[in-house]
Amino acid sequence: MVATAKHFPGDGNCLFDQHLTTAINPLSKEDWDNSYRKVYEEIIEGGVKAIMPGHIALPSYDEVDPETGLFPPATLSYNLLTKLLKENLCFQGLIISDATEMSGFCGYINYYKACARFLMAGGDCLLFTHPKKEYISEMMSLIKKKELTREVLENRALRVMSFVFDNDKCSLGENVDKTYSLSENQKIADLVVEKSVKIFRDRNNILPIRKKNIKIAHVAIVKQIEANIVSEFSKGLTKYGQVDELIDPGCNLLKEIAKKNQYDLIVVTIGCSQWFGTNQITLSGLIARNMMQGWMKYNTPVVFVDFGNPYIHEEYEGCIDTLIYTYGYAKNTIDCVLKKIFEQ
Repeated sequence: MVATAKHFPGDGNCLFDQHLTTAINPLSKEDWDNSYRKVYEEIIEGGVKAIMPGHIALPSYDEVDPETGLFPPATLSYNLLTKLLKENLCFQGLIISDATEMSGFCGYINYYKACARFLMAGGDCLLFTHPKKEYISEMMSLIKKKELTREVLENRALRVMSFVFDNDKCSLGENVDKTYSLSENQKIADLVVEKSVKIFRDRNNILPIRKKNIKIAHVAIVKQIEANIVSEFSKGLTKYGQVDELIDPGCNLLKEIAKKNQYDLIVVTIGCSQWFGTNQITLSGLIARNMMQGWMKYNTPVVFVDFGNPYIHEEYEGCIDTLIYTYGYAKNTIDCVLKKIFEQ
């Protein structure tokens, strides 16, 4: 496996989603040079072997495409792949496209033409083309039309083959132990999870919860995280008391149970994972209404646990007093969270 830097020329400032449309990085040359350029210069100087361009336009370094009247995504831009990345930034490794099924690529121009243009623009390897008979036939047609030259195609093939078979580029080093132990790797993975689970905030110093056999409300205010996280967490909480699982109960019910001290502890699984097509990773719509009514400010202690979005503390700066972050979800994440709440 070879590390691949992505997504050139940088998508952190894009408003739209490349899965659905061609994204645009709006930065000026000066702003791009003072940010993304420095990142890619450091990556390239560090010896990265492959870079993946995104389906992202960079108007400040490109020209309008006469065929569409639009700025093309980097994957289809000679100015960005060859002139900027190869010549200006001096990158000599492989250029691997992002998925060709994304509409930022194949929704910009015809799919087969896009595949040909990527190679002509300076790209080496197309991702997820599924080259069946139809695909091969269409590409052969484009070669006949000179929209893809045999010279370029052979050059890209040679570059990929040379890369794969060049031991100097791909070897792990002469002294690397290539034997692997599943149990040892699992220990490392468990350690990573253990170190990643953090009590981010505990303003009222309610952790750890020392009471035994308590009554717990496990409230799930979630969007786009796996359902088994909620059920597994509820099951884990039963080690410490009686658990009622409340899925998206609404703020009015939450206010009532908090005010009346119906539970000794309210544990809230909150957050939404990063996922394409949403353009946001915040709670929204009816789900977000669960955070109204200030139910987290009564006498019942409340612990929020986030398994997806690492920015909950910023959005809910005031109303979340106790927050545990996991920064992901793995085999023993729940156990680590439970230790933070009840044992430490």
